[in-house]
Amino acid sequence: MDWTTPLKFQQADFIKRLKSDAANLLHSQTRGCHSELMVLSGEKLTKIRDFCRQTAVNIEQHSPVSDIIHSFLKRQLGQAVVATYLEGLALEIDPLKYQKTKDSVDFTLLFDSNLGIQVKTEYGNIDSVRWPIYVEEIKQNVAIVCILLQEEVSEDRQIYHAIVAGFAPTNTIAIRQGQANLGIADLLYAGGLRSYLESFKTEPSFSDGLHILTGSSNYVYPFAISADGEILASSNYDGSIKLWQLNNKELQAALSGQSWSFYPLATGGGGQILASGSTDKKLYQCHAGTGSLRHSLAGHSSGVSAITISADRQILISGGYDGSLKIWNLETGKLQRRIAAHAGTVRPIAISYDRKILATGSIDKTLKVWSLDTGEVLRILPVRTDPVVSIAISPDDQTLVSGSQDGTIDIWHLDTGELKSTLPGHSGTVRAIAISPDGQTLATGSTEKTIKLWDVQTGELKSTLTGHSDPIINVAPNPNGKSLELSLLRHQNPGWVELC
Repeated sequence: MDWTTPLKFQQADFIKRLKSDAANLLHSQTRGCHSELMVLSGEKLTKIRDFCRQTAVNIEQHSPVSDIIHSFLKRQLGQAVVATYLEGLALEIDPLKYQKTKDSVDFTLLFDSNLGIQVKTEYGNIDSVRWPIYVEEIKQNVAIVCILLQEEVSEDRQIYHAIVAGFAPTNTIAIRQGQANLGIADLLYAGGLRSYLESFKTEPSFSDGLHILTGSSNYVYPFAISADGEILASSNYDGSIKLWQLNNKELQAALSGQSWSFYPLATGGGGQILASGSTDKKLYQCHAGTGSLRHSLAGHSSGVSAITISADRQILISGGYDGSLKIWNLETGKLQRRIAAHAGTVRPIAISYDRKILATGSIDKTLKVWSLDTGEVLRILPVRTDPVVSIAISPDDQTLVSGSQDGTIDIWHLDTGELKSTLPGHSGTVRAIAISPDGQTLATGSTEKTIKLWDVQTGELKSTLTGHSDPIINVAPNPNGKSLELSLLRHQNPGWVELC
C-alpha cells in the first residue's frame, strides 16, 4: 500500500458526507488547520472584492472589465481558502506579479520557493464538476488544490461557502492532449495536503526507522504508549503498526502512569505528543539505542486511524479508515480478532481497566460499546449530531465520558448505557478527556485553548484553566494522581496543572 491509500479512503468518506448534507462537513476556524468547508463573507469578502475591482482596472487586458473581475474574483476566493489552511507553510504569490509573468503558480513553499502550488476554483454540481489542469501548471507546481464553490460567482454576492474538494500531486496527473480534467473522486483528501508538502523537506533518518514526532501542524500518524512507559506502538503511512521496546529508564518513567494514545484530527493538525520536557519542538525522539523493534503488525490496508493499548499491556486495539477494528496480542503480535465496527473512520478508542469492555467513536457519528471477549457490540449510545472525538473510561470501569466536535460532554453509565448527564463543555472541539485515579474529577481539553475540571458525580464545573496560546489536543493524569500533563498544538513545552 502506498501513502495515498488512506487519503483515498478519507476522500471517499468525505464525498459521501458531502452528498448527504454539507452540514456534515468539518468547519474549522483555526488558521493553519484543515477545514472541509470555509465561509467567506463580511469584511474579508469585501476586501477580496475591492481588491479584484482595483486590480482589474489597473492591469492591461483586452476583455471587458466585468469579465476580468469575475475571473479574478473566482481565483481569489479559492486562494483565500488555501492561504488560511497553509498559513506558516506557503507564501501567496503577488497577484500583479502573477499577471505579468503568466506563471501558473499561486503559492510557493516557505522552505523552498522553487516548489509551487496551484489553486483551481470551480462552481458546479459535485457529480459533474471538473477542474481543468494544463501542462504548464503541472510543470511549475508540486500540487494542485481544488476548491468547489457552492454559489455561482457574482460581484454582488455577500457570502460564499467554499468546499476544499481535495488535492492532486502533480506527478500523479495523467495529461491527454495537453490537459487533464479531474473530478472530485480523482482527488486525495485535502487533510493530507500539509503532510504531503512537508515531505519535501529534508528529514533526518535513523537506523532503527523511528520518526521524530514534532510540535508542528503537519500530519502525525496515530501512536500509543503502554501504561508502564516501556512499549511504543507506532503506525506508518502504509497502514502497518510497529511495536517498540523503549530502553531508556528516564524516558520510561516520564511516560508511565497510564496508557496514552493519540490520533490526528481531521483538520490535519497533528500537534505535539505527550512526552518528557524538551527545550525545542522535538518533544520525543526515538533513535538508535533508545528503542528496539519487538513486532511488526500488518495493520490496516485502509491505513491506521487510531491505536490504544490496554492498561495491563496484554492487547493492542487499532482502528482503520475503513471503519474496522483489529485486536492484537501485544506480547506475540498475533491478530486475535477483526471487527467491522463502523461505517466511517474509527477515531477515539478506550479500553476498560478490567479489559472486558471496548468503546469506540467514529466520524459516522456513532459511539459503540463492545465486549472484548466476544467482539460483539453491547450497545450503541445515542450521540448528538456531531461526531464523538474523545472518550475515556473511569478507573473503576463504571463511567464512560465522551467529548463531541460541537463542544458538549456526555457522561454515561458504562454497564447500562444510561446517559447520566450532559455538560455544556466548550465552545471548541473537546479534543481531550482524562479522569482522575479516584474517578471523581474529569478534565477536558479543547481547541478553544482551555482546560476545564468537572465533578464527575454532580457535573459541576470546578475550574477553567486558561493562558495557553495553542489548542489543547491531549491530557493525561500524571502518576502522582494530582496533576495533568498537557499536549498543545505548536507549543514548545508540555505543562503541568493541578488536578485537585
